Amino acid sequence: MKCRTGLVVALLLSGSLLSAAEPLISIGPDIPVFLSAAATARYDDNIFLESQRKTSDTIFILMPGVDLHTTGGTSQAGVNLSEQFVRYASHSELNSNLPSLAGNFAYDSGPSKLSLAASYQEMDQSNLASRSINQTVSHNLTDASANSSIGLTAKTSLGLGASFERTTYPQVGLAYVDSDVWSLPVDLYYAVTPKVDLSLGYNFRDTSSANSVYSSKDSFYNVGARGSFTPKLSGQIRVGLAERRLNGGGSESLLGLGTTLNYLLTPKTSF
Repeated sequence: MKCRTGLVVALLLSGSLLSAAEPLISIGPDIPVFLSAAATARYDDNIFLESQRKTSDTIFILMPGVDLHTTGGTSQAGVNLSEQFVRYASHSELNSNLPSLAGNFAYDSGPSKLSLAASYQEMDQSNLASRSINQTVSHNLTDASANSSIGLTAKTSLGLGASFERTTYPQVGLAYVDSDVWSLPVDLYYAVTPKVDLSLGYNFRDTSSANSVYSSKDSFYNVGARGSFTPKLSGQIRVGLAERRLNGGGSESLLGLGTTLNYLLTPKTSF
């Protein structure tokens, strides 16, 4: 896969995100509708990702969106629809429109919790939401996930989840392969304090690719903790053994680490 070798500079023209403080309209008493928008101008010195004879251009991106959500009692739900209008100053043949649709649902009754989410995104090298610098070609992402937490006793709970991610490349090539990824995590939590739980977990992941070269089955055996560790530090930490078995033969093991942490720097700033 070719990697970007040039310099990319982004300048936010009107802020990273503009959204209305009040809803545009309301569908009934509990479903407000909001508008959002993001605008970016970016200079890219290697738009065709070539190691030699690089071509530069300035790229303008406008991303309007509509968001509606509802909250009531023990549940909440939301839907977001947006589209990126990508325009090149000198190479109009690369212009594109990239839609995105996402939805979520959450239920929380105290001892038991359930969350559902699904999304579809069309992405390319000019996308504002590219996950890494290596994802620089047109591709479509479809995601779906379900996570639940079931209270077993006053101090123990069971976490169950499932997720699916499909990546497809409209322009098929040897370097870019369609893939499906399934993940099934299971966690047992034990409350050691009112704010901190210890965890014992296992996560199985199956990756299948169109040509089977990158297909594998992964297992992650882990222990960890979640909650508010200090008045300013909260989140979840997992550490353990990760094992990968390639469908074509061979395996490897390594130390696995997963963290999601939030540190409150000031009453208005977090890291």
